[in-house]
Amino acid sequence: MEVEERFAGQRGPCAVCAKTISIPLTDGTLVAESTAATTSSKRYDTSGGARRISVGSILLVLSLCFGGIVMLTICGGVVMNFGIPAYRQVTLTAKNQTSIDNLQRISDALDEYHVNHGSYPPPYFTDDKGKPTHSWRVMILPELGYQNVYNGYDFEEAWDGPNNLNVLHQMPSEYQSFDNSNSYQGETRFVVITGKDTMFPTDEPVSDDDVSDDEQTVLMVVEINGVPGEWINPNNEIRKSNNSLIIQNDPTNTVGLPGTLSGNVVMVNGDTHTLPDDTSTQLMRDMSTRNGGEPVGEELDLLINF
Repeated sequence: MEVEERFAGQRGPCAVCAKTISIPLTDGTLVAESTAATTSSKRYDTSGGARRISVGSILLVLSLCFGGIVMLTICGGVVMNFGIPAYRQVTLTAKNQTSIDNLQRISDALDEYHVNHGSYPPPYFTDDKGKPTHSWRVMILPELGYQNVYNGYDFEEAWDGPNNLNVLHQMPSEYQSFDNSNSYQGETRFVVITGKDTMFPTDEPVSDDDVSDDEQTVLMVVEINGVPGEWINPNNEIRKSNNSLIIQNDPTNTVGLPGTLSGNVVMVNGDTHTLPDDTSTQLMRDMSTRNGGEPVGEELDLLINF
């Protein structure tokens, strides 16, 4: 049977007997079965070509990348606007609480001193010429629980004498303030306000009998900003007549405002407060007096409760 030349080299069922037959090539050779199989398998081999990425896919990837950058920028702005101020506030609150705790202990020691001596200590002792010699912070050492430090202090020499300078580096932790955590430096920001009508006049010590104002409204000890002073130095106290008593609670904002107060205070009755920046200087001056009769209770309540 003759077949057309175009069927040469193919396999398939015979049109007469239905058996599988191979049509020889034009040169008379038969096609191997594996050749057809190989040809068939190669027909579906697509591994050799590189796949193309559509423009839409590229635009989608770029959009996602741009969106991610925008989100990172927004998140960064949120951290800058809210996260950092919040962190600063948490840190400031912790620092204030440390100062408040120490003021409470100092107040307790002053009360015990009053019990033991019948009055609060003077702001400092003076020599026969009226020069300050020894600080109230030294006088209440036994009441604070530092009898051994008190015993090492020499009241016969000046506060900055060679023996007393050795005591300088034994400062009680209660005198540490918000950012002078190394007590070895011997520096403090806790001071009293001196003046004729305050709790610490320079002429004679004051007792509770000398206080006619509400003890909840009279300042006992305050905390200052700026450069701290040696805790045994009797010259670090605030003179009411020379200080404006401005409150600046955030110490990072005190540049250009030397001599400001942090707002951390303890009153004669032992109440502690962190007064806000908007506390008026007139209110501070009124609270500095022990018998001025100023009606400051309502204004103070508004400040500490709102």
